[in-house]
Amino acid sequence: MAYDGVHGGYELISRKKEYESYAGTGDVFASVLTAAMTRQENFTSGVKKAADFVSRAVALSHKAGIPMTDGVCFEPLLNRL
Repeated sequence: MAYDGVHGGYELISRKKEYESYAGTGDVFASVLTAAMTRQENFTSGVKKAADFVSRAVALSHKAGIPMTDGVCFEPLLNRL
């Protein structure tokens, strides 16, 4: 759930959980959202961008066979930001 305190309003933002839970996804999510806010992007679109990015990173990590405890592989996806 994203609440935009500047413009008002709530929006439910969800992504389907398809794979394991990887360590570090919260940190990656917060980093992408913080970058969006620093660039003065809309809060809700920043949350969507962060959710999409983490979803892609988890899928990439799963495909690469990275153990869940080793964290999420996001570096190859940075050019999508």
